[in-house]
Amino acid sequence: EPNPESYAYLRGVANKLGTQTYKEAVSKHSGKIKYYAQELSHLGGILPINHESLDSLGYAKEAKNKEIEVTSITLLDFIKQNSINLVDLLKIDVQGAEEDVLYGAGESLRVVTNVSVECNFLIFMGSRKVYTNLKE
Repeated sequence: EPNPESYAYLRGVANKLGTQTYKEAVSKHSGKIKYYAQELSHLGGILPINHESLDSLGYAKEAKNKEIEVTSITLLDFIKQNSINLVDLLKIDVQGAEEDVLYGAGESLRVVTNVSVECNFLIFMGSRKVYTNLKE
């Protein structure tokens, strides 16, 4: 979780459960990147909310898109740094930047058994392409 405010809350919960947290975004490169914080923390991400979006229940027009700088890491670097040999389930839900995570995964996907990726069918975040050409 790269958002400092959300991370503070997440870390408190994780400490109670005895789990590990990381204050990083996962993207297509490691380093510093722009992150767009929102009043509704679950809508923040590395893409700003598209103010013209029809898929927002009215939220898009009021979105703050507060730009902050955060640390990013590729999935490949994360797996190497943490000596991970097997991932049973990789769930990717990063507000429209799922493709970036996959690009940054590289050869690390070889240790992943199952992948679940959120797909966007309307443009809500940024101006990324959407997945309207999927077949059953």
